[in-house]
Amino acid sequence: METRLQKAKQNMFRAAVNKAVGIVLPFIIRTVLIKRLGAEYLGLGSLFTSLLQVLNLAELGFGAAIVYALYLPMAQEDEKTVCELLSYFRRIYRIVGAAVLTAGIAVMPLLPRLISGQIPDDINLYYLYLIYLVQAVFSYWFLAYRQSLLTASQQVGVIQEITAAVRLVTGIIQIVLLLRFPSFYVYCAVLPVSTLAQNLILGHLTARMYPQYRCIGTPDRTVRKDIRRHVAGLFISKLGGIGVYSADSIVISAFLGLTALAVFQNYLLIVNALHSITILLLTSAEAGIGNSLVTESKEKNYRNMQTFQLIYMWIGVWFVTCLICLIQPFMKLWLGPDMMFSETESIVCCVYFYTHIMNDVCYIYRTAAGLWWEERYRALTAGVFNLVMNIILVQFIGVTGVMLATILYQVLMDALWGTRILFKYTFNGFPRHRYLCMLVYYAAAATLLCLLCRGICGFIPEHVGAAAWIMLVGKGLICTAAALAAGAILFRNLPEYRMTMEMARRLLRK
Repeated sequence: METRLQKAKQNMFRAAVNKAVGIVLPFIIRTVLIKRLGAEYLGLGSLFTSLLQVLNLAELGFGAAIVYALYLPMAQEDEKTVCELLSYFRRIYRIVGAAVLTAGIAVMPLLPRLISGQIPDDINLYYLYLIYLVQAVFSYWFLAYRQSLLTASQQVGVIQEITAAVRLVTGIIQIVLLLRFPSFYVYCAVLPVSTLAQNLILGHLTARMYPQYRCIGTPDRTVRKDIRRHVAGLFISKLGGIGVYSADSIVISAFLGLTALAVFQNYLLIVNALHSITILLLTSAEAGIGNSLVTESKEKNYRNMQTFQLIYMWIGVWFVTCLICLIQPFMKLWLGPDMMFSETESIVCCVYFYTHIMNDVCYIYRTAAGLWWEERYRALTAGVFNLVMNIILVQFIGVTGVMLATILYQVLMDALWGTRILFKYTFNGFPRHRYLCMLVYYAAAATLLCLLCRGICGFIPEHVGAAAWIMLVGKGLICTAAALAAGAILFRNLPEYRMTMEMARRLLRK
């Protein structure tokens, strides 16, 4: 366990650097882009990104299935099996890249139908879309398959370091180009080049780190059959996920237009930034969780999951409290009142964030356990449910309807149905009802703390200029102190509290 914990610690540190770059740079880039070009260009970029996530269904989940298949042979140093799987993965990704390219070209005639209102006069929709399509194709070609070795060996931190470096250089280049040449084409042209560079760097790095693993042979029929079974479940799971998250942006663009999509994406940028910080703990430990599930007892894994859940929800309660108190003042300072949600929409956005993170621990454990096939019906139903609710509600209550549709999905499909699958196939015999009750308890704690801090921050008068930023930091400190104190009081008597403190000490120990 100590080895897995140390690797998780290293991965979290490296991922934190990557996330810091990934959080700060988009704010700077969006600010420059809006000032130099306009909000509609942000909407176009968000639409194409979401659309290509749909096209990436061609990947069919082979990446995650191969990583799952690599856990055991890499732990046992079975070079023959690893080489066979790597060879199989390389062939699949070459086919996938071609499939994404073909599907992307096929949907080009539909592009004008996905945008409500006018498109900027200086933009050729098809040329711009092709740039994004090339970037998506490059993400599968040029040694991309070798990154699975790093993931399966719990070396995700290496990927994070390279990603952070490439992202930083890419962001700086984009900002300079926007300031020098205010052209959206020039800004977008950097994207496929950065993806190509990242794949080549990681490919050559893994070749040096794992020279014993080369693309030789083919997995036997039993292994391929097992991978195909996982892939089938992953495909449906990915289809459901696309129906939930990518569909949000596509529906807003189609019904409300590019400016509404840009405002939604600005808030989503903040929500995703906070979520990317919270998810660090889990994604950095995911390979270790997968390794633990195949090597440790069910009881030990269940205790570890409870501990992760408490740590994660404590952070989640803290972040949602900061979000509900700070998001509107921050947006006003950042982009001005014309690019803001209403007060009701901002509150719904905070609920949207919280219901998303409350299911992350369960999701990571389902993924690490390889339960893709077992949750195929849930994922497909969830995607259809969210898409239908999106289309219905957006016509009556706009962006709020899109967020409410996703909140309903997260509660009904993830919190209720998703936990049922995990406890049926991985933790059968352990009390699922306690897990659900704890979700309610954490949500109640979050609600109480949000109301308290919102009331306290309401007494702080508004300021302008530098004083406004100082007051924003002051409100954040109030929320942070309240979250730490409330967690120590409300969670102290929980059985997993002691394990949480012990795990935190081990993570922080030199």
